[in-house]
Amino acid sequence: VTALDTAITPSATSSKIYLVATTHVTQSTSATIHVRLLRDSTVINDGDPQTNQLEAMNSVRYQAATPYGLALFDVTNNYLDSPNTTSQITYKLQGTLGASYSGTYYLNRSDSDSDADFGARTPSNLTAIEILA
Repeated sequence: VTALDTAITPSATSSKIYLVATTHVTQSTSATIHVRLLRDSTVINDGDPQTNQLEAMNSVRYQAATPYGLALFDVTNNYLDSPNTTSQITYKLQGTLGASYSGTYYLNRSDSDSDADFGARTPSNLTAIEILA
């Protein structure tokens, strides 16, 4: 996800970073939408990435065979990270439709992206909050 990242420099190695991310996404085809959270290049909100890459993602599924062109879905990530560093960290989000789908993944806009009062263009956000131990 381009331009949806944030950097923070913890003041102590014992600090925790609370992350709140809300993404507004949709797709051009009937597909499962996946979003995951990374610290630098490491996936951090994973279930067990050794067994299934999609366990490391939050996802939403649009059930219709033909996606509604004005649909926009909220995918939320909340995570308490323990980075154990006082160096700058960059947190970011990645999104995909998955390898088995042929379509386009949209962020902050609907598939049709029409210029009308009923078309959504909702900003996504990623917030990092330091919690001192």
